Amino acid sequence: MPLTFTHRARAALKRLLDETEHEEGEVIRMKSDLHGNYHLVPGRQQENDQAVEYEGQVVLVIKATVGDHLAEHLRGAELDIVETPDGPVLDMPKVEEHK
Repeated sequence: MPLTFTHRARAALKRLLDETEHEEGEVIRMKSDLHGNYHLVPGRQQENDQAVEYEGQVVLVIKATVGDHLAEHLRGAELDIVETPDGPVLDMPKVEEHK
């Protein structure tokens, strides 16, 4: 099951893409580090990535293994954007622990 994003989150990702310096053909890419933190960085879409679109344009891509891992733990929750004093932040529900 792919990750889902609210309309507001997809619109914010589009704004971020428009405001971020990146090479032609790049979009926002969600990646994880060795500590389990997730980052949004410029990158190219790769085979098997989950693509998130806003108004017909791909604005975010997620490596299949990252998306599958999150989708399994978030169990259908929609990701949203929360406005903070430092700017918008992707709001990811707490990952449930396996029992």
